[in-house]
Amino acid sequence: MSQVIFSARKIQQLKREGIRVDIVQRMAENLMRKMEEEDLSYKECQFVIKILDYTLKIERNM
Repeated sequence: MSQVIFSARKIQQLKREGIRVDIVQRMAENLMRKMEEEDLSYKECQFVIKILDYTLKIERNM
């Protein structure tokens, strides 16, 4: 399974910005695991990410 690892410096920066790194990391890993379980292609995974990005942009503008 894919795992994103940030440097300690980057993690501290994200935490200062109010990002709960541990929770976000776990959620990303769970999503990646689920996409692997569903055997999604690379293009399908990209589409999932695009949908999430689009949804977040709509929510932010409300």
